[in-house]
Amino acid sequence: MTTLLRVEIVQTPLALDLLVVFVGAISGGLVAVVRGYDVAGVVSLAIATGIGGSMLRDVLLNQLPVALDNPWYLATALGGATLVFFFAGTLQRMGAVVLIADALLLGLYGIVGAEKAIANGLELLPAILLGLITTIGGGALRDVLTGRTPEVFEKGELYAIAALAGVLVFVGLDRLDVSLTIAVVAGTAVTFATRIGAWRRGWTAPTAIAADEALLARLQTVRRARGEGETEERARRRRRYRRGS
Repeated sequence: MTTLLRVEIVQTPLALDLLVVFVGAISGGLVAVVRGYDVAGVVSLAIATGIGGSMLRDVLLNQLPVALDNPWYLATALGGATLVFFFAGTLQRMGAVVLIADALLLGLYGIVGAEKAIANGLELLPAILLGLITTIGGGALRDVLTGRTPEVFEKGELYAIAALAGVLVFVGLDRLDVSLTIAVVAGTAVTFATRIGAWRRGWTAPTAIAADEALLARLQTVRRARGEGETEERARRRRRYRRGS
């Protein structure tokens, strides 16, 4: 039998959970507006982005998705879609505000997903994965529906890595039996700082490298440098010999 690591569980207030859905719905709706979709497209993408992550999490945990059990989730996503449909221009000009709110809620949502997985008996690594899925699932679903490569896979501002960093900090502190409040605050702060730092300073995730080719090029450079050094040393010796003779 699997032993739960903690009896106490992260319980986010409903208002905060709905705020996550609302910000996600706005994000999805704005993508629909940029791509020129009609009202059906705006509403569909807003709902998919707003509640997609939590639905994936609950389905993987073999539970009824909370978004289907509580009508406030769908109502909130519809509210975000309506706001985007009528005030898209204003929201696009407020991109920085939306990004800051998204960065703050990003960390908390990933932590809630990881803790819910732990509370349901999952081990640490699956719990970390589920926390990450909760965070990025809505955005990935939005991109798949619009025929794009999921933004999380593309080089750019740190998103999944920021969420993963916060979840790792939370799970690590949780394993050390640190206070739940401290673990939640620390994990959320790490995600927020990483996300905003990437936005302000242009941090990006590293791309794949050909390590063998890089090593070979380095060795060739060293050999050339040594060869040039040996050639120069022989030339100096010849000059000294000529002067001596």
